[in-house]
Amino acid sequence: MNKRSGTRFNICPNMGRVDRISRFFLGLSLILISPLGLDLLEGGFVGWFSMIFGLANVISSILSWCFMYTLVGLSSLKQANSDDEDESETIDFHTLRRKTILGFGLVSIIVSILFISESYRSAKDTANRMELDALHDVMDLVSGELIGELPSGNNDTQFISKIFSEEMLLKTLYHFQDSMLIFVLDKQGYVSAGKNLDERSVSLLTDRFTSKISPRLSLMFNPDSSGHTELGLNHIEEAFSEIDGRQFAWSYHPLEGENKNATWVILAKESISASKVFRSLLSRLSISSVLVVWISVWGAVAVAFFIWKNVEASNQRALKAANTDPETGLANQRALKEYIETIRRLHPDTDYLVSSIKFRNLEDIVATSGSSISAEVQKNLAAKLTANVKPECKIARLNNGNFLMFAAESETECFKRFRTITNDTQRFESYQLSLEPTEVLIKYPTDVDNFDDLISSISALMVSALQLRKPVLKYEQSLIQSRQRAVQYASEINAAIQEHQFELYWQPKFNPKSNTVIGAEALIRWNHPTDGLLTPYHFLDIVEKSNARALFACFVIDSAASRLLELKERGINLPLSFNLNGYDVLEPAVKNKLKLVANQLGKNISLLEIELTEAETSLHVDNIAASLHQISDMGYRIALDDFGTGMSSLSYSHRLPINTIKIDKSFMDQLTPDPLTWLPIENILRLAKSYDYDVVVEGVETESQSHILQELGCSVCQGYYFAKPMSFDSFSKMLPATSRLNSAL
Repeated sequence: MNKRSGTRFNICPNMGRVDRISRFFLGLSLILISPLGLDLLEGGFVGWFSMIFGLANVISSILSWCFMYTLVGLSSLKQANSDDEDESETIDFHTLRRKTILGFGLVSIIVSILFISESYRSAKDTANRMELDALHDVMDLVSGELIGELPSGNNDTQFISKIFSEEMLLKTLYHFQDSMLIFVLDKQGYVSAGKNLDERSVSLLTDRFTSKISPRLSLMFNPDSSGHTELGLNHIEEAFSEIDGRQFAWSYHPLEGENKNATWVILAKESISASKVFRSLLSRLSISSVLVVWISVWGAVAVAFFIWKNVEASNQRALKAANTDPETGLANQRALKEYIETIRRLHPDTDYLVSSIKFRNLEDIVATSGSSISAEVQKNLAAKLTANVKPECKIARLNNGNFLMFAAESETECFKRFRTITNDTQRFESYQLSLEPTEVLIKYPTDVDNFDDLISSISALMVSALQLRKPVLKYEQSLIQSRQRAVQYASEINAAIQEHQFELYWQPKFNPKSNTVIGAEALIRWNHPTDGLLTPYHFLDIVEKSNARALFACFVIDSAASRLLELKERGINLPLSFNLNGYDVLEPAVKNKLKLVANQLGKNISLLEIELTEAETSLHVDNIAASLHQISDMGYRIALDDFGTGMSSLSYSHRLPINTIKIDKSFMDQLTPDPLTWLPIENILRLAKSYDYDVVVEGVETESQSHILQELGCSVCQGYYFAKPMSFDSFSKMLPATSRLNSAL
C-alpha cells in the first residue's frame, strides 16, 4: 500500500540540516530586533510578532520540526532508501489540496491581522498627530487673546483667578464649535471653563487634569520654557484620553506676557475627526483583509489545482515505476502482491496456479555475451509473453529475477504457452541463446495461502529443483521443510564442529572372494542435538557452500588420522580413506593440515587415501592436478571417486596422480546376468590395468552382483551387500584378529 502523506499529525523531525540552520539564524535576527532584544521596532504589534515568530523559529530549528510542514505533509529531510523495496512514497492529492487551502488561509489570516494592526496603529498615530497640530493652532489663537488680558508689571503674587473669569475663558472659545475644556494654571491654582460639555465630562476631564497634567506642569515651571510641547510626554498616545467613549486631545502653552513664568493655558478638545478617521480606516482595512483572505484561499485552490494538473502525472509515473520491473517492463513483486491480494478478495473461491521459472543459463550468458545482451533477451521474452498470454494470466518478474505467471488453475492454455515460450531458443540480433528454465508449480491457496509464504516456497522449491536437477518441480511440503531445516543447519555448522557433533562412520571394503575386510571409507554423520543422526544428504551441500568448509575438511582429516592411529596401536594396519572435494585440496589451510598429519604419521601415511569425486576434479583440472601432486608427494594415496560418470574421464585422468579409481554405483544398478551389461565395467578394468590403477567397486547390493564382479576379477568391493556404514566402535569389533588381518593384507 502507498504511504499517504499526513494521515497522522505527529511531532516528528521533518527539517533538513540547511533548513534548521537557516531558521535558527532567522529566528535570532527577529529576536534581536524585537522588544526582547534591541527593540528596533519600538514595540507595537510588529515588534511582539517578531519576537514570537523568532522564538518559534529557534525552537523549531532545535526540535527539527516545522508545524507548517506537518500541516501540509512536506519535509526538507533527505529521504533515505527504504529497506523495504516494496514500499513507495506517493502524494495524497486529496488531503494535499485541503491542507494547502488550510495552510494558505492560515498564513493569509495572520498576515491580514498583522496588516490591519500595524496599519491601524500607523493611521491612528498620523491622525492623532494631525489632531494635535490643529489643536496647537487653536491654542495659539486662545493664548493670544489671553495674553492681552494679563496685567502689566511683574506681579507674581496676584492669583490667576482674579485676572481670568469663566466668562472670559468662554469668550476666547467663541470661534470654535467643538466640545472643549480650557484651564489657566499658575503656581497658586487654576481657572477652567467648558464648552459643549456636560457636567460628567467636565468632571472626568478635570480629574485627569488634576491627577495627571497639573502635577507634571508644576515641575515644568521654568523661566526658559517656551513654545509648544505635547504635555512633556514620550508617546503621542499619552496626549489623548478616553472619556465615556469619547476621545479628547490635550495641549498646553505658556502665556508669553510678563507673567509667563507662572501662567499656563491647557486645552482639552474632543477628537471627532480622528474617531471618524479610525472608524473609516478600520472598515476599509477589514474589507481589504477579507479580500486578502479570499484571494489567498483562491490562490491556494489554484496552487492545489496546479499541483494536481502538473504533478499528478509525475506521481502516476512514479507509481508505475514502483510497480514495474525496470529491465523487462513486467509487473514487479510489489505489484504482484497487490494484484494477488486484490483478486483473492474479489474471487475468494477460485483456485489458482503459480508457475515460477528460473533461467539457469543467465549467468553464463552474462559472462560470455555481456549483461546488456542478457537484459535485452529478457526484455524481448517479456514482450513475447505479454503478447501471447491473455491479460487474465498475470505475468511478473520477482526481485530475484524469476519469471512468474499467476492465473486460475483452469487456464491451462496460458500455462502451456508460458512454458513453451520460455523453453524456446531466444534470438536477439546474431545471438541464439537457450535460457535453460527450471520451473516450480504451486497451487494457491491450496498449497500456500499468503503472498509471503508463496515467495519463500518458490525460493525453497527452486533450490530443491536445482539440486535434484529437475526441470519441473511441484510443491511438496517435505521439500519446504527440508529447506527450512537447511537454513537452520547453516547457522549451526560452526558450533557443531566446535562441539564435535560430527562423527565419522565407516563402511568396510571387502575382498569378495575371501569375504574379509581389507579397508574402510569414512562417511560423515551429524549427531544433531534435536534431529538425531543426519546423513550428508541433509548438510553436506550446506557445509560446502559455507565459510566453514575448510574447518570441516580439517576435522575430517584429523578424525581419520586419529582412527588410523587407534588401529595401529592395536597392531592393525588397515588402509582408510576419507572424502575431500576439489575446492578443499586447493585450500591452503587444508593442505597445511594434510602436511601436519603426514609428518605425524610418518611412513604410515601411505595407509590414508583421499577420495575426490570425478566431477570436482574436472572443474579446475590444472590447479587440482598441481595440488594433488603436492599431496601425493606427502605420501597420501589418491582415489578418484564416481569414476565413469563424467564425459571427460579419459581426457584428464591420466594427468592426475591417481592410485585408485572407484567405479560408480550407477554401473551396479545396470548390472545383470546378461554379459552385455558387464562391458562398461570390463572396459574400466582394462583401462585401470593399463594405468596401473587399483579398482574399488562401490554400490554392491546383491549376491549376484558380487559373483559377477568376482568373475570379472574385481578384488575390492563395497556396498550394503557386505556392510552398511557404522560407528567406529562397531567397525573395530567386526575386524578379524590382528594376525589374520595382517596376513590377509
